[in-house]
Amino acid sequence: MKERPILFSVPMVLALLDGSKTQTRRVVKPQFAADAIPAEMGATNEQGHQISGHSGMWWCDAEGNHEKAIRCPYGQPGDRLWVRETFRGCRAYEVQGYPPKDWGNKPIWFEADGTPPGRPEQWALRSRPSIHMPRWASRITLEVTGVRVERLQDITRGDAMAEGCPFPNMAQGDDPRKWYAELWDRLNAKGRPTLPHNTASKRYARVKHWLETHPDTSSWDANPWVWVVEFRRAPC
Repeated sequence: MKERPILFSVPMVLALLDGSKTQTRRVVKPQFAADAIPAEMGATNEQGHQISGHSGMWWCDAEGNHEKAIRCPYGQPGDRLWVRETFRGCRAYEVQGYPPKDWGNKPIWFEADGTPPGRPEQWALRSRPSIHMPRWASRITLEVTGVRVERLQDITRGDAMAEGCPFPNMAQGDDPRKWYAELWDRLNAKGRPTLPHNTASKRYARVKHWLETHPDTSSWDANPWVWVVEFRRAPC
C-alpha cells in the first residue's frame, strides 16, 4: 500500500465530508490517441517487464501495446490518497515566516468549514492554497477501490451521483451527460457567471476545479481521456 497526496477544491471537500462523493475524474497525461482502446496491464510495465501487484495502475492504448503504457498517478486499489485542501493558520505563524510543514501540529482552519472561529486577528489574513498542505494537517484519507480509463463524456447517471452531484429532476429521467455538458458550457462562458443557487448546482460547482487546473485540455467538447478513481473514506 502506498500513500499519495491529491488536491480537492472546497466544493469537492464538502462532498467528501458529507459522503456523497466516491469518485473523481482527472485528465490522463499524456492523452491516449483518439481511437485508442485503453486496456489494463496487470503484470507488465511499458518495457514489457513483470511488475507484480500493479494491476489497475498501468494502462496502455491497446491490449499488449506496452510501449504506449501510462502509469496512473493515483495508484491502484488498496492504495491511499490523503486530501490536500485550502486552509489557513494562526497569524503568528505567518508573521514569523514559518512554512506549514514546520507549524508542529498547531491549530489550523479548513476553508471548507466556513468562517474561522474566535477573533479574526487570530488567523492569517489569507488562506493557503491546498498544494501547501502538509501531510500532518490532512483530515481526509481515501482508500482507492477502483481505477479505470474512459472519455469524459462517458459519465453515467450513477457516476455523476458518485461524483457527489445529485440531479434535481432525476425521477423524470434527466440525462446526466447533457446536464454535465450544459454546466461546463456555462462555466466556460466569459465572466464565469454565478450558478443557480440550488443544491445540485452548488455541488456541481466543483467542475470549476477542472477549468482552473486544466484550462487547455479538459473542456467538455474536447472529451479528454480521464482517470476515474473510485474510493471510500479511510481512517487518517
